[in-house]
Amino acid sequence: MKVLQTLGAYNKNGQVGVFQYRRVVIGIEINPMYHPGKKPLSQVVIPHDNWTAMLTHLSVLQKKVNGLTPLKKALRNALRGVQGIHNNHMPAVAAILEHEGSIDHYGGKMGPKASATIHLRTEI
Repeated sequence: MKVLQTLGAYNKNGQVGVFQYRRVVIGIEINPMYHPGKKPLSQVVIPHDNWTAMLTHLSVLQKKVNGLTPLKKALRNALRGVQGIHNNHMPAVAAILEHEGSIDHYGGKMGPKASATIHLRTEI
């Protein structure tokens, strides 16, 4: 399994988290190691068909620059109906897309409260 850090925050407090992922026969398995609430976020497998459909859905953003919030919303819409998927899985999905080269994190800009603005460019 690969170990990554979420891309952007997974909760209202702005926390980032660590998660594991790997490609398995049926799809992409995500094992969050972060807790958005009092209980842990469940492991989820995104079937290959859903992952491919998500990439197709994201192709409408092709070569556009987007902030992380609109990207997470697009991911949530594209993965609607996947068994066990939760809004708090989207920062991990975004990190996988960046790690595998489907989106490109090209920079961040420090704001007045020392929080980074993440800008992404889709490559699909």
